[in-house]
Amino acid sequence: MTRKPEATDKCANPEMFHKVFSNVIRKSYDSTVELAPEVKRHLEQCAFCREQEPRWRETAKHDQIQSFAQRVVNEGLENQPHIKRRKEGNLTYFFGQEPREPKGGYIVVWDAARGIIVHVQYGDVEAFRQFAFK
Repeated sequence: MTRKPEATDKCANPEMFHKVFSNVIRKSYDSTVELAPEVKRHLEQCAFCREQEPRWRETAKHDQIQSFAQRVVNEGLENQPHIKRRKEGNLTYFFGQEPREPKGGYIVVWDAARGIIVHVQYGDVEAFRQFAFK
């Protein structure tokens, strides 16, 4: 019976750590990117990096969503025609779609009084029309 290596508090090969991290992040931004063979091998052998990989992917996805949400707000505040908007009190609801997402997009709730995004949610145009932030 083969035993999985135990997780540790650091990478088994610090020189590979940066390569693994950058490969995983790059793949998170572009699904056509393949992990390099040595990165795949390292992930099989290093419990630390294997354990961190899902977190790195999630962080990259979160960063992408936040960046897109900010772009939706900026373009919405500039009254760009491709951004849908509606207002309720201090809150402005924006809906923006990425070109590769023809059916869905992000509902972004902007609090003008505080100048911050208070909510981001994936949905479609109908969800945007019905959405109410509480």
